[in-house]
Amino acid sequence: MTGHLIASAMLFSATFVSAQNLRGVYKSGAGITTQTQNEVRIEGAGHTKTVTMNGGTLLIEGAGNTITVNGFASKVIISGASNTVNIDKVSSVSIEGAANKIHYRAANTKSSKPAVSVSGAGSSVQRTK
Repeated sequence: MTGHLIASAMLFSATFVSAQNLRGVYKSGAGITTQTQNEVRIEGAGHTKTVTMNGGTLLIEGAGNTITVNGFASKVIISGASNTVNIDKVSSVSIEGAANKIHYRAANTKSSKPAVSVSGAGSSVQRTK
């Protein structure tokens, strides 16, 4: 059992060190944030962040994150629980997990509503003023 825990810790440590060496990777809270031209990926728990996007995908994997997006995301994908996203403009939203909230100001669609897929109790997508 001890050997398994040590091996797991070594694997996590190697992965974390490798992630720190990537361009556009930021360590914050309990996890990392990676930003490229086409994607912002937030992994972990307890992040409070503001990002600027001009298209692309916002991917959140974790719990208890509060993310504000200035600008437009083509897709918002959440996998986790109790995340909150406030975004200016979005085209589609996919949520897997409980108690996630997305508040958007506008949608880049003909119907003025994003395409929404929600799987999880207490999760919601709402337009704000």
